[in-house]
Amino acid sequence: MSTASDFARTIRRRERAVGYWITLDAPPATERSARLGYDYVCLDAQHGLFGYQGMMTGLLAIDAGQTSAGLVRVEANDITPIGKALDAGAAGIIVPLVDTAEDAAPAGRARSTRRTAAARTDPCGRACASAPCRPPRTTRRSCPR
Repeated sequence: MSTASDFARTIRRRERAVGYWITLDAPPATERSARLGYDYVCLDAQHGLFGYQGMMTGLLAIDAGQTSAGLVRVEANDITPIGKALDAGAAGIIVPLVDTAEDAAPAGRARSTRRTAAARTDPCGRACASAPCRPPRTTRRSCPR
């Protein structure tokens, strides 16, 4: 079983990782591919034929395979697709068209912005900057604060 941390360790050690690329929105086929023992299965959101829902179901299918880490090649070096892929559950992302450190900077900012936003999320799930959390009036549950 290759967890996200196992896959990250393999990459950091610069060891060989064998993967399979998916371009179609076909969760049963994605799950079968993930069960074949690859180190990773990558959903190609840059050239693939699926949207956000397809990416989410594809990542769920990879997780159900229990042997491969789920990666996503995002469509652009931009905070929005990177954040969406990570929010959907990707163990990692591949950013296209990065040739220099300057090209990689937006992806790094997207990662740090996501961490900052997660740190400012209130326990009830709402983003809170400085105001105390107030749950929506439509719900009866109280904020755990």
